[in-house]
Amino acid sequence: MNRQIDAINAFETQLQSSLRPVDPDRQFVSHLRYRLLTPPETVMEPSSPFQQLTVSILLASTIISVSLVLGLALLRLLFPNSKA
Repeated sequence: MNRQIDAINAFETQLQSSLRPVDPDRQFVSHLRYRLLTPPETVMEPSSPFQQLTVSILLASTIISVSLVLGLALLRLLFPNSKA
């Protein structure tokens, strides 16, 4: 057990001596800190009536399609021998 600890300690010492210390640019660090602490201002345009209509039609068609597929699958489960 001590041999493993000694090996790990030696490995850590070797890594510390081979790696150079990190000294990032202060301007970069302050800008990064600002970006992380300050939420971005998101500006969204209001959607046009055409976009609202398009989304509504796509949503309705998706719901209808999924309902039809689930209905057909349920019919297949309830009546497996019928020819459709």
